[in-house]
Amino acid sequence: MTYTTKQYIDFDDLAGIVVTCGKCQTTLSLRLDIDQSQLPISCPSCMEAWYTMQPGSIGSDLTLFRSGLKQLKDKLGVKVNGLKFTMQIELKSAFPDVVASSRNHA
Repeated sequence: MTYTTKQYIDFDDLAGIVVTCGKCQTTLSLRLDIDQSQLPISCPSCMEAWYTMQPGSIGSDLTLFRSGLKQLKDKLGVKVNGLKFTMQIELKSAFPDVVASSRNHA
């Protein structure tokens, strides 16, 4: 028998995306509710450039990802008329599956 522990997070619980500078290890929480123009493209501590906003760049992808999360949070966080499902994000387990074995001893 295998026991699996799964963890889920509701969209209501999402606050932002955490970014850690690869150079100085400064950590920022990029809230979902701030204006797009306030998102940093470089570290505010050491000024290391993180990304550009060119189409197809990681900065552009981050913007789309953050915007999509915010839109889903806004739409799934309230009871929308006609919405026939709920949605959560599954987190990667910190614990491996546990396999239990049973042996019959006669």
